[in-house]
Amino acid sequence: MIELGGHSPGQCVLTVNTTDGMVLLASDATHFYEQIERDMPFHIVADLTAMYAGFDRMKEIVRDTQAILIPGHDPAILDRHRPYEGDLAGIAASIGQVTVRT
Repeated sequence: MIELGGHSPGQCVLTVNTTDGMVLLASDATHFYEQIERDMPFHIVADLTAMYAGFDRMKEIVRDTQAILIPGHDPAILDRHRPYEGDLAGIAASIGQVTVRT
């Protein structure tokens, strides 16, 4: 878990190791791909400077680890990643399986 601030005080992102590589769960640090791709902050922000610094930190993590970025609310996740099958079909995507560090 990495604290970034920005959208709200204490805003955090989470990295998870999977069989498809590291996944960066951005939560509200970036709601949509477009926000981070265009340096376009969400319209509700607690600390604009921290939000821009958070964008930079997430981009650094993606660049340095080849992490798969998952924004908090973007429906495009379903287009960019393998659709989940079963009860959550059509509303969830699947990215690898979680691996546990020892």
